[in-house]
Amino acid sequence: MTLSESDQAGDRWSPSVLDALSQAGAPGARAANAQAAAIDEEAERRKGFDKGYAEGLAAGRAQAESIVGELRALLDAMAAPFEDTDAVLLRELLAITERVARAVVRRELEAGVDIEQVLADALAALGSVSVPVELRLNPEDAALCRDLGLVTDERFTVHESPGMQRGGLQLRAGHSFVDASVESRIEAALGALRADAGVPEELEDTPQAATVRESASPDLSSEEM
Repeated sequence: MTLSESDQAGDRWSPSVLDALSQAGAPGARAANAQAAAIDEEAERRKGFDKGYAEGLAAGRAQAESIVGELRALLDAMAAPFEDTDAVLLRELLAITERVARAVVRRELEAGVDIEQVLADALAALGSVSVPVELRLNPEDAALCRDLGLVTDERFTVHESPGMQRGGLQLRAGHSFVDASVESRIEAALGALRADAGVPEELEDTPQAATVRESASPDLSSEEM
């Protein structure tokens, strides 16, 4: 290499030449850096958008479920009074119907008093008994039974009770008690009407009277029954 060529090579790597080359490449590097920064920024923005969208969707779904739950509770609360009202109306209608039926049955029983048949049915409910029999009867029915010879047998003890409605009686024999009073028969008739009408048990306010009870029976000699 000649001196001249050596000088030219040295000139290529002189500080001024390097500065010039650096300045010449600076715009391209800055553009590349700016583009990379923009890509990173867009990625971060998209990431933040996706995160915000997911959070907003979850919050919106939770709010919607809460609103639906509140509406459902409101509808249930609105419907409950109507259900209660239906039950109250049904109970009132049932009570009115039973009052009418009670009056009709009572009138029919009073119109066709047949104490002889009532006594026969009460004794039949007991079956064959040889123990003493106590009867509680209205005084007029008691007199009629004596006139007909229905209670003249020594096994019968008759207690006259003005509180017992005509056409009815109560009977006790040993541990068995038969309630064939007019009120008991009315309740039995109403019980049959309830069963035929399919009235729910929870709407029945009046218990049906049992015809025969195997338990401690009341004192038939007392007016307190």
